[in-house]
Amino acid sequence: MKKTLEDKLRESANLLKAILEETKDTIFIKDLQGRYLLVNDAGAANFGKTPQELIGKDNSILDFPPETAKKIEQTDQQVILTGETLTYEITVNLEEGKRTFLSTKSPYRDHSGKTIGVIAITRDITERKLMEEKLRLEHAYRKPIEEAMLAGVAAVNLEGEIIYVNPSFCEMVGWKEEELIGSKPPHPFWPPEEMNSIQELFRKRVSSGKMPKTVEYRFQRKNGSRFDVLVLSSPLTDGHGNKIGIVSTFTDITEKKKMEEELIKAGKLESLGLLAGGIAHDFNNILTGIMGNLSLAKASVQPGDEIFTILNEAESASDRAAGLARQLLTFAKGGKPVKTRFLLKELLEKEVHFSLSGSHLQSRFEIQNDLWPVEADIGQLGQVIQNLVINAKQAMPEGGTVSVKAKNILQGVETGELGLKEEKYVRVSIGDNGPGI
Repeated sequence: MKKTLEDKLRESANLLKAILEETKDTIFIKDLQGRYLLVNDAGAANFGKTPQELIGKDNSILDFPPETAKKIEQTDQQVILTGETLTYEITVNLEEGKRTFLSTKSPYRDHSGKTIGVIAITRDITERKLMEEKLRLEHAYRKPIEEAMLAGVAAVNLEGEIIYVNPSFCEMVGWKEEELIGSKPPHPFWPPEEMNSIQELFRKRVSSGKMPKTVEYRFQRKNGSRFDVLVLSSPLTDGHGNKIGIVSTFTDITEKKKMEEELIKAGKLESLGLLAGGIAHDFNNILTGIMGNLSLAKASVQPGDEIFTILNEAESASDRAAGLARQLLTFAKGGKPVKTRFLLKELLEKEVHFSLSGSHLQSRFEIQNDLWPVEADIGQLGQVIQNLVINAKQAMPEGGTVSVKAKNILQGVETGELGLKEEKYVRVSIGDNGPGI
């Protein structure tokens, strides 16, 4: 059965009525004088009125602020004059507060196409605008905070693809942001030797959802250098709470680990120092008995006897052993020198003769007669002299002469650029005539 024109008109009217009654948007039609010809229930309610109160009235009944009324009238006239559709946002002060609307206005034409008014659909977008502003502020606050963070921040999706990095992370690994965004495992900052373990840990995190509070990794920079990082990770979720990735902070702990290692070494050295101190004390007690007996033995023989010479050498060796004990005690106290004031000539002669004993080398001394006394750790200085003489001895395996010179000098006159304080000094020079080691 064919539909009559009346049926079609009835269906169109019912469709229009359904649209007007069911929509939450404001729908209205105005004539050329700005009077309302039609307003739906939702639209009238948005303005605190009923449709019957608005029909035949203009905007003056709504008590809009002057600037709002002016904006509405201007847009109505623009649509009427241009014959074009116009979409714009407008904020209106209502009794319940400020509300923002998105309005679309089009020409309302008669059957001949002549513009006889304005038809408009207006939607309240206040909540959307508030959310947009909240997101804008969050982004405005978050961006400078993330950029100012010393720790690196990076986020990956469930496939491990990098979707975000902050400037500190880029600086940490040496790659630019555009080089990292979109990177998929294995990532360039994973060292080859750590790649399998890091990738396996990531797979476990994604599959199980379990994340240790912190974990340590070793990363590599773009220049190939390695560094240690402490990683703190959390799930990255969407607005519905679904897990979409992982966000992590990265802290470079390389220097911290070095300091921890140094502290461990320092602790070991302290323990070693205590042990050395104990040995030195016991060794010193033994030497005291030996040196006492040597002195008694020397008193029992004549200085010209051969045994006297032997005892004298034994006493000299014991004295050197006592010097080693003093060095051990110095080490036990943290290496601080035990300074005394003494004449350097005797120490030079004793240490040089002892170091050259049993060799084919000769020694030659050029020591200033009025050599000033020095203030130093006699044990440490004696060890330095020994080492220099031993080096000279190794440089002359076929024999030669070790020359030892000592003279007084004044700082600023003869010390050159040594950077010494304004004091008196004694310069010691030890040389050889060998070809070198």
